[in-house]
Amino acid sequence: MTKESEELKNVPDCTYPSIEEVCEGLWEDVEIDNSHQPEIDLIEKSLTSSCENMKTADELFEELGYSLVQTLLDRDRIVYQIDQIPGTSVDEITFWLSDKGYCKELVDVNNDCMTPMAQEIRIEEHLAITQKMRELGWIK
Repeated sequence: MTKESEELKNVPDCTYPSIEEVCEGLWEDVEIDNSHQPEIDLIEKSLTSSCENMKTADELFEELGYSLVQTLLDRDRIVYQIDQIPGTSVDEITFWLSDKGYCKELVDVNNDCMTPMAQEIRIEEHLAITQKMRELGWIK
């Protein structure tokens, strides 16, 4: 065994469990004073409920009115669209897989030469974007 591999063996594992893994093992090995059981039951119910009710990014985007656009030519992006002005412009939230980046733009559907305009991201959109980044493995 080389010196480097011996040193790496002593490096702590820095991976973190997913939300599902945390929720799955909730309260399993914890010894708790029963005098606080009502509060503990309430907390456990709340956490378990949150884990069971997690929605996918696709579900969150759909609730906001966005549609997933399948792009056969460009497999490096995932695009969600919503009509801003029907038949004229759409808001697009695009995820670039190779760059691990995203943006929201207003796009004119009748003019391919128009420069897309950056748009503000609402809180609800931010939550859907964050969930998508979790699903893609970009964040934990």
